[in-house]
Amino acid sequence: MTSFALGKIQIPVYGLCLLAGIFFSFVYLALPTRDKDMLEDSLLVMVFCLLGAGLGAKILYLLVEAKNIVRQQVTFSMILGYLKGGFVFYGGLFGALGTFKIVCKIQKFDTEVFGKNLLPCFAL
Repeated sequence: MTSFALGKIQIPVYGLCLLAGIFFSFVYLALPTRDKDMLEDSLLVMVFCLLGAGLGAKILYLLVEAKNIVRQQVTFSMILGYLKGGFVFYGGLFGALGTFKIVCKIQKFDTEVFGKNLLPCFAL
């Protein structure tokens, strides 16, 4: 994995790009939104979508690795290794979209209005 050192701390480039994408998603969301209530609701949905994306990406990674997981003897360090391991992009995308739909339904938000604001943020 590519990383660079900042003093004694190793910073992975992939994680840095992920944080930059999240930051610019929030900036993209906040700049054109004039209505304060709409901005707060959009940020709420965005945070839940980020959580759903992380969970979906991890679940799909574990499903892809299921054959390898079943073959090994289960130990605590093996479980931690898989939990620290990878994420699958499409699992994250489907997790975010599913979470978007669920949160909008629970909060009774119009998915079309929020979709116009939030869906471009998923690309970032």
